[in-house]
Amino acid sequence: MYQRQTLLLLTTAALSFLLFLLFTLPLAALVGLTILVTSLGACLLVASAAVKTRYELELRHPLGLVRYLPESLRACLTEKSLHDCLSPSGSVESLPSLSRANHGSKGSLSSLSQQNSSAKGR
Repeated sequence: MYQRQTLLLLTTAALSFLLFLLFTLPLAALVGLTILVTSLGACLLVASAAVKTRYELELRHPLGLVRYLPESLRACLTEKSLHDCLSPSGSVESLPSLSRANHGSKGSLSSLSQQNSSAKGR
């Protein structure tokens, strides 16, 4: 129901605007305005088609849009893991919680839960 009312309102507004232009502007100005609006609309269609075609051609390239990125950023996005890019040393040992060697250490979650359960048992 609201769509029909909105469509009726838009149609009425457009028709009243066109009638206003028809009775206000001389015939030469009206023809010039019509030609201007038509040519601008056609230019917009052609420009949008050109941009869309260029974008599709860029995506068909093996690297796509990634080829425009700097080499360091491209390597981070395509060849490395997130941890490698964000850690200062780029190794697993930079985060002790991820290291297997420290899995049984005092600060690990499993040793803390064991300590808590033994303390509750007392």
